[in-house]
Amino acid sequence: MFMVMFRLGGLFSMILPSLVYADSPPKSPTSMLHIESHRTPVSDSNSIYANGRMQSPLLVTYQLKQGYINPRIRLREKYVETELPAKDGWTVSTKDNGFDYYINDIGSTLSALAVKSGDPRATTQILYVSNTSQAARAIKICVELTATENATGNDVTKSTCGTHRSNKDIVTVVTRKPTLYQLSDFTVDHVHSDSDEDAGDTGRNMGSSHRKSMPDITN
Repeated sequence: MFMVMFRLGGLFSMILPSLVYADSPPKSPTSMLHIESHRTPVSDSNSIYANGRMQSPLLVTYQLKQGYINPRIRLREKYVETELPAKDGWTVSTKDNGFDYYINDIGSTLSALAVKSGDPRATTQILYVSNTSQAARAIKICVELTATENATGNDVTKSTCGTHRSNKDIVTVVTRKPTLYQLSDFTVDHVHSDSDEDAGDTGRNMGSSHRKSMPDITN
């Protein structure tokens, strides 16, 4: 009997340290971290011209846990995890420059572009991605958030770059090569109407021919 107890005691002595010193799950400063394409027809992808002016707005939504302060957000390229702005002409801004957000090929409806009401406890930030390469590109963008833990003063990071569990983990931004138009491609024609005769020469309606949708015009 004493021999059995001794052997059992030795077995527990081998198991207990592994239970006590087992790796705890990694810390996370947030209970939620999402990234979506904002005010565009699709929430997980978007298309813009690579002219340096069109911007693809990305909405980052997060909920900071208690005990964490000073959140910092970074956009990264998925798989290689390079921080944006990176190579190939990609740029990131916190300011909206007023240009279109997407290339409207399908006549998107207003309902598709409506801003969704999110969790009132969450914090949001919009970042604007553009490209200056004048070429066709594609990039998968994920988000990383780093915050400081009050108790230790250490920085703790959470990222959507390592997983793709939903359409709120990454956004694919595709660029198209801009079509460059010359001024010589356009003509101005006089459009005659009855009102011209009524108003005399001073009331002539000088119209212009219909222009195609164009991202750039050069001299």
